[in-house]
Amino acid sequence: MKTSQEIITMIESKASEHEAIVRQVAGDVEIIRKKLAEIIQAKAAKEVLMTQTQAMMVLKDRLMFHKACILQLNDLLKEIKQ
Repeated sequence: MKTSQEIITMIESKASEHEAIVRQVAGDVEIIRKKLAEIIQAKAAKEVLMTQTQAMMVLKDRLMFHKACILQLNDLLKEIKQ
């Protein structure tokens, strides 16, 4: 059986992992945002624009998932520490 401190440490570790992923995905979103701006400026084919837009949507979904995980883990920590 794990102690409450061990559980808190595990939760904090998982939250840190999600925060690292959020930073990485946010950087990826910024890169795709710049690519989209270039594509729009160059008036490239719609297929290219659609592909990049879909990639942006997938990354934003991942970003929201990991942010939600962080919020949930932080709420859990608050409950445990009370």
